[in-house]
Amino acid sequence: MRRRPPTLSLIDALVEERVARAQAAGEFDDLPGAGKPLALDDDALVPEDLRVAHRILKNAGVLPAHVQALKDIHALAQSIDAGADQPARRKPMARVSLLLERLAQTRAAASGTIHLDESYYRQVMERFLQR
Repeated sequence: MRRRPPTLSLIDALVEERVARAQAAGEFDDLPGAGKPLALDDDALVPEDLRVAHRILKNAGVLPAHVQALKDIHALAQSIDAGADQPARRKPMARVSLLLERLAQTRAAASGTIHLDESYYRQVMERFLQR
């Protein structure tokens, strides 16, 4: 039996010992997915206290507000592209502007500062005005 480092608790030492025995006995050989990367959800950027809530919403098929806003902007861009005349584009363009502003406010609340990518906003609005 190995000596455990002094920083490990009794339970930690017991777990370490059993894992070492199982590994030596070959119990971990030929497991499904061996040698492949783990399929982890990328929630490293989500604050730890919000991860459970995000997981529940994700499992329920609910998108985070900023992702839904980007999806709505994309859908509006397609409707603007399909619009035949300038008056038909005004309402979707106003909605895009509102969604971009809300997105900037969401980012500002998360970071503590206002961070609207002005070049992105300009490109979006120029694209809509050109049609």
